[in-house]
Amino acid sequence: MPRLFTFAISLVVVGAALFFATRIAIGAAPKPDKPATPAPGNVGGRHLASEGGPTWGPRREVEHVRAARRVRSGALLIVLLTVLGAIAALVIVICGALLLSTLRSAVQ
Repeated sequence: MPRLFTFAISLVVVGAALFFATRIAIGAAPKPDKPATPAPGNVGGRHLASEGGPTWGPRREVEHVRAARRVRSGALLIVLLTVLGAIAALVIVICGALLLSTLRSAVQ
């Protein structure tokens, strides 16, 4: 019975962690950054702007992220967290087995 209780608690904790990670990943898109320098026309770089050179300004691509891409990112995040959790659990079990076998051989 205690093992079942521990398993249920661990499932709730992992589920809550996945829920919050997914919520953060699928949350609202970040606001675009302000440019570090003003547009070239204001700095005396009119020749760059007239030649079709790079224009400095905030990127607007972040605002147009599709919902399908966010869901796909959330699914990938869930898979990555699950794999990392399984690897961490495997490492903990192996280390515990090594420690237990070392203690048993030391006692004998």
